[in-house]
Amino acid sequence: SPPSEEEESVFISNLENNCLDEPLKKISSKFIDEITNALRNSENQNKVQLIALLELIRDNERLCSERDNLIVPVEVKTRVEKTTGTVLRFMFPFRRPGTPACRQEGSCGFLLQYNENGGHVKIDLVTDDELYKDSGYHFHQDMITAEAIYWYVGWPGTTPEGRAVKVNDNTGWAWWWLPEVKDWTSQEFYVACNISK
Repeated sequence: SPPSEEEESVFISNLENNCLDEPLKKISSKFIDEITNALRNSENQNKVQLIALLELIRDNERLCSERDNLIVPVEVKTRVEKTTGTVLRFMFPFRRPGTPACRQEGSCGFLLQYNENGGHVKIDLVTDDELYKDSGYHFHQDMITAEAIYWYVGWPGTTPEGRAVKVNDNTGWAWWWLPEVKDWTSQEFYVACNISK
């Protein structure tokens, strides 16, 4: 049965508390709109309740943001095996819109390092210039911060009717919103960079 208004209210309240305690990043209102539009065309039997819940999240300023995001696809992916676990490095080209032309050698960008150790995953923004050597990129400390970066994965799949769908997230919500799709595969890695003034 669909959740009651009281259950929805408790869920939203718990999300708010998590955002205050952790603190979790706010979700973009544009992203909520994308999911809502996908649900409207979905065969999901709970889509009315899910859309109502998403609208509650969208209208909550502790959970949702109108911030401007710049989507940046990964340019280079490298894998490094260490005794402590697997490290993946993702290079992203990035130059903040409206900044003066850069005169440094190579392209402006940033490196994210994905560390997996004992089932725990951590993604860090690399600020050590040594790790940028020989990459063709350089990092500007004043252009981007870890707090302004949100990690996404592109998950393409196919509905039972043969329609191609793609969900972009990092939460695994794709499984929940569109359970009829069984062939999800992670193919594309990218970030949303908050470039709000």
